[in-house]
Amino acid sequence: MQFFSTLKSFGPRVQFLLAGIITLIVYWPSLENGFTNWDDPAYITDNILLRSLTAENLSRLLTANIEGNYHPLTMLSFALEYQLFQTAPLGYHITNLLLHLVNVYLVGWLIFQLCRRPMVAFITALFFGIHPMHVESVAWLSERKDLLYTCFYLAALVNYEKHLEKPSVTQYLWVLLFLVLSLLSKAMAASLPLVLLLMDYYKGHRINWKQIIGKWPFFVVSAIAGIGAIVAQKEFNAIQHLEYFSMTDKLLIAAYGLITYMQKLILPLNLSSYYPYPAEGFTTIFYIAPVLIGAIATGIYFTAKKTRVIVFGMLFYLLTILLVLQILGVGRTIIAERYTYIPYIGLFFILAAAYDHFLGKAGKTGKIFLTLGLAGLTGWWCLLTWERIPVWKDSETLWTNVLEQFPNVPVAYNNRGEVYCEAEKYDLAMHDFNRALSLDPNNAKAYGNRGFIYAHQRKYTEAMTDLNNSLDLDDKNPLVWSNRGNLYKELNQHDQAIRDFTKAIRLDALNPVAYNNRGISYSLSNQPKLALKDYNMAIRLDPVYQKAYYNRGTLHQSLRQYKQSVEDLNKVIDMDPTYGPAWYNRSLAWYGLGHFNNALQDIQQAQSLGIPVSPDYLKKIREQLP
Repeated sequence: MQFFSTLKSFGPRVQFLLAGIITLIVYWPSLENGFTNWDDPAYITDNILLRSLTAENLSRLLTANIEGNYHPLTMLSFALEYQLFQTAPLGYHITNLLLHLVNVYLVGWLIFQLCRRPMVAFITALFFGIHPMHVESVAWLSERKDLLYTCFYLAALVNYEKHLEKPSVTQYLWVLLFLVLSLLSKAMAASLPLVLLLMDYYKGHRINWKQIIGKWPFFVVSAIAGIGAIVAQKEFNAIQHLEYFSMTDKLLIAAYGLITYMQKLILPLNLSSYYPYPAEGFTTIFYIAPVLIGAIATGIYFTAKKTRVIVFGMLFYLLTILLVLQILGVGRTIIAERYTYIPYIGLFFILAAAYDHFLGKAGKTGKIFLTLGLAGLTGWWCLLTWERIPVWKDSETLWTNVLEQFPNVPVAYNNRGEVYCEAEKYDLAMHDFNRALSLDPNNAKAYGNRGFIYAHQRKYTEAMTDLNNSLDLDDKNPLVWSNRGNLYKELNQHDQAIRDFTKAIRLDALNPVAYNNRGISYSLSNQPKLALKDYNMAIRLDPVYQKAYYNRGTLHQSLRQYKQSVEDLNKVIDMDPTYGPAWYNRSLAWYGLGHFNNALQDIQQAQSLGIPVSPDYLKKIREQLP
């Protein structure tokens, strides 16, 4: 009690700072987390466009759809960070946490502006900061888009409240600017014009056509972004057609989502990064959910004349989550914790206002119970968040956690199998890929991954069968085309290899590995000019691509272009001084240039690194020395 009495004596800014400090303490373990293989490679670790801030790369970043999303500001933030941190995850996690803390402050300030009740604003900001359902948005690096769009979204609402208090063109334009920035961070910001109307209602303005028409620029910008997002999702095949669900079924799914999100606000248990659609048909809760929604709506209706808080909070929740209630089938899960990041603000506002209201009416004993209840709920949520953050430590912990909640998720087995495969734990990887295929015989990625392992084990027949099956199911995966190209290359079928690498390049023109591998096949099929062109392109896309420099250097050496060979092999040795073949081939290039001392030093270094050297070649070099 004394704590809250003391807290009330401070100004709202100090209170929001305290909410931020508590959030910082709870989320501190997130700084120990790494990357995961869920979108992080496409966004950061394998994203070739981040490697250098050239005009060409920036242009591509600002126009490209990444994983079915157009969010250039999010990608620009990653590009700037890459220049500082490369693939060290700590810097990215620090940025995510800082953005979350900024959002905590903005939530508090927005609610304070709306109701002028510091305690309500403090509790809303604190709940927003510490709730376990928000871990996904903060601990998952690829969800930077959630944090960034929310930051601009809240800034727009804060400025709109100022506009309502004192209308001005300047303030109106600030709101529009922040909306655009939010949409360029994530298309979910398209709900903002409706929330602006909701704020009009909360402030006592009549909602009429004049109010709506006055916001036409916001609706137009949001509509353009929304349509663009749907097109991008369709191109990436991220919108589930769910043709086996009728419209009635989809409405039941939406109702289930609304109720489940509300239930997990109070009881955030059994959390998962992946919630599959029901495999055995709808359970009872799907049919109860519409009834519960009807009861809640009735209750809200009868409170509307007494207070606007409940209507505002519930409609804020509904309007900001409506686009992801799976009526369109966005994404691959029936619900997703990240979708609650902004919508929960409305529900937190209701809880905070209810606490403040009953606290004011309660006697001494009631105040004690209410305060202890608030402290207990806050402490419990903090503990759950603290325990949830390590789940996002790496890919193995993430997908193992999913399988603990839902043991029959093919995606989880496939993604964990990829982790084992990268760690060369091929037996574990094979088990997971087999399990994924037993659950989903049409899992193209699992076939492709299993085919890669078979190829590594030199089981070429099995590998070819799996890679063919993968491409029959999904011929839009450039990695599988590239892997089959490598298999053809191993079988010395270079024409087929070149064909597959070319297909991979058509699907992903920014993949330096495919260019490098096609260059090898061109070289092995005695097409040096085409090989050189591909190596040049691979290096242009990735200026630190060691294998491409080595292959181009050896090609130059074989073509007696010794000076160019030395230049390329110099770069390889600078990147990895322990790579013996580079020393060996640079020795040959030095010999071709007549620099025999250099040739001798390099061949001796190659020997020391375990590269076999012909005595005749050593003798040949020494004969040229004075």
